[in-house]
Amino acid sequence: MTMFSSDLSINIEDALREREEQLRFVLEGSELGFWDWNLETQSVKRNERWAIMLGYTYEEIQQTTQQWTDFIYPDDRERAWASIKDVLEGRSLIHKIEYRMLHKDGGYRWILDQAKVMQRDNNGNPIRMCGTHTDVTDRKNMELELERQAHIDYLTGINNRRHFMTLANNELKRDKRHHHDLSLLMFDVDHFKAINDQYGHQVGDLVLQKLVIECRGHLRTEDIFGRIGGEEFAVLLPETRIEAAIEIAERLRMITANTFLVLENGKSLHVTISVGVTSCSCIDDIDLLLSQADKALYNAKNSGRDKVCIWNG
Repeated sequence: MTMFSSDLSINIEDALREREEQLRFVLEGSELGFWDWNLETQSVKRNERWAIMLGYTYEEIQQTTQQWTDFIYPDDRERAWASIKDVLEGRSLIHKIEYRMLHKDGGYRWILDQAKVMQRDNNGNPIRMCGTHTDVTDRKNMELELERQAHIDYLTGINNRRHFMTLANNELKRDKRHHHDLSLLMFDVDHFKAINDQYGHQVGDLVLQKLVIECRGHLRTEDIFGRIGGEEFAVLLPETRIEAAIEIAERLRMITANTFLVLENGKSLHVTISVGVTSCSCIDDIDLLLSQADKALYNAKNSGRDKVCIWNG
């Protein structure tokens, strides 16, 4: 009976070792980082791949739970821990989340972290949790770039019309909720068709790019700048009264008027813009605001160009 029990124990140990060896081969072959958290002792075991993903050797990675937290990008920590706690406290079966982790080179890697509670005590309290890390940086960067391209005007690098409208609508609702003044500028390049006809569309594109660079340098980070179409642009100015908006419009007009684009033949091209300005403290309809600014812009065009006009209702 004793010999039978001893043989059974040896067989179980051999089987466990074999399964652990199989798991190690699977993890190495799939390039998965592995972590095994003992909640009773608060110790964590990790495989070599876990360390390599972050640019470290296995020996450099200390076996502490806190170190995992330190590696996570500060803005992602709360989200990552919330997902872990949801599983530990029984609100979710699986911990599955993507977040950024600090690499040894000072950059960040996007990690897909997936885990489950593997063992609980007799009272149902979790005592062991195991998970894997997958480096998804390339895929995540591609997704972010595609998202950026969907929002950005390909020529000028500022918001395209659709994204401008989305951001502007959100800002309008926020300003209305807090009873803040808000202003909108709309401007376009004077005689732009003549520029294209005389110099070609490539020069026309350069004019728009140069215009955006100059204007961007004199706008605040909170201002929403977008290309509405063709040579037409709009700037939403949060928490800005009409008087300040007029000053900004005049500044952009003067900057443009004093900027020259040097062509390949050495000649300089001088352009001007016309600007329409409107302001409100209660409107939450971006289309209405754009319509008002467009009418003011039309007046600027019809009264000589290279000037700022205000919508007066």
